[in-house]
Amino acid sequence: MSSDQTNGRLEWLRDELRAMESRITSRIDRLEVATTQRLNDHAARLKALEHAESEESGARKYKRWLIATAFGLVGSIGALVGMVATVLGG
Repeated sequence: MSSDQTNGRLEWLRDELRAMESRITSRIDRLEVATTQRLNDHAARLKALEHAESEESGARKYKRWLIATAFGLVGSIGALVGMVATVLGG
């Protein structure tokens, strides 16, 4: 085998390895972009869920506050009616 054939095969092999490296690198880059997009999508979904949970928690607190206020108002009206009845009846 002549050295020209050996050099030609080595050059061909180098070119093939460079092409393979380029394909692998571009595939890794595409996978990295896809993975980043998926992670960002999941992060956005988690934020939306946390926001909804926060709103639900706020609604529950508001509901409790309304119930407590309603009981307070009913109690105050009952006390006022009792005082008026005592004053007018007594």
